[in-house]
Amino acid sequence: MLDTHHIGTVGSVLDAAWEAVEAGTLPVFDSIVASAQTAGRGQYRRTWFSPEGNLYAALRLPRTPPFLGTEAAVAIGAWIADALYKAGYPASLKWPNDVVVQFLDRPVKVCGILLEERNGSIMAGIGVNISHSPDISGMREETALEAGTLRAAAQVYGLPQPTVKNVWDLLLKNIYSSYTSNIGQLCAWKPAAIRHLLWRGMPIVLVDGENRPPASYRKSVLVEN
Repeated sequence: MLDTHHIGTVGSVLDAAWEAVEAGTLPVFDSIVASAQTAGRGQYRRTWFSPEGNLYAALRLPRTPPFLGTEAAVAIGAWIADALYKAGYPASLKWPNDVVVQFLDRPVKVCGILLEERNGSIMAGIGVNISHSPDISGMREETALEAGTLRAAAQVYGLPQPTVKNVWDLLLKNIYSSYTSNIGQLCAWKPAAIRHLLWRGMPIVLVDGENRPPASYRKSVLVEN
């Protein structure tokens, strides 16, 4: 139970995991962790920044609540934020499934999650910036938050230096224990999501479509209010 298979550099850890599923070697809640990716992907098939030193994991999920439908991504995000918070990081969930850490006067994104479904199986791709993060100039134009690393946050808050192994062990155990203590329950993730929700109780502005204000304005509205 909870076997993790560590591998070297791959194109995509998600693709490696799907190959293992097809071969019958990746049961539910087993995971694959790659040291680096050459063709990692994020939402909408965007390229995921993947140098060695960060966490790139693929976790096979059961086809039971909360891992069915749209709540699956929120559940994983909420339980990851919860795990980091318990470890001493001031972590929050940026709805629906980005995990951020408060870094001095601002929140920075440290984790992204991508859910994929194939032939009745569900896989969570989880990327965590441990040692490296992309520069703001390399992120998409409408990004609300800059990226940061757990290592930098650990230095600020006096926490032990994170490694790929201990971060993944931490996240995996919290995801699994949160699931097993609420098997089959809809919205089992909701308490953690509410507890850690970024900007909860603060006014925010949601802008969509072509008539967006400049990025600098959006950041000011979202972060400072």
